[in-house]
Amino acid sequence: MNKKHECSGCPHWKWHPKDRLYGNPGYHLCSEPDFCGRFGKTKIKRDESGYITDASLAEMRDALPIEVFANFDNKPHRRISTPEELERYLFGEIPYVLTTYYRRTDE
Repeated sequence: MNKKHECSGCPHWKWHPKDRLYGNPGYHLCSEPDFCGRFGKTKIKRDESGYITDASLAEMRDALPIEVFANFDNKPHRRISTPEELERYLFGEIPYVLTTYYRRTDE
C-alpha cells in the first residue's frame, strides 16, 4: 500500500536521497524533530543514558494536561491530567521507553 504520510505537507518533512555507498533507499525524515509545528508536539529531552531530563519533566508538569505520543505516531497514546498520573505513567518501563513526544491539551 502506498499511503501518503500525514506529514507530507509539512515544510520540515525533507526527502533524503538514496545512499549509493551503502545502497540504502531514499526516505523522508523530519528535519525539525524537537518540535512538530504541524501537530503541536514537543520532543521529550533525554540524557545520554536515555533518562528524561529534569528540565523536560518540569516542562511536562507545567504543561499539564498533556497527551503523550509513542515514537512518531500522530495519534496520542494517552492523556495525562495530573502530576501523580504523569509519575505513574513514566514509572513503567515500556511507556517510558516508547514515549517520545507530548502536547499540551486544552480542557
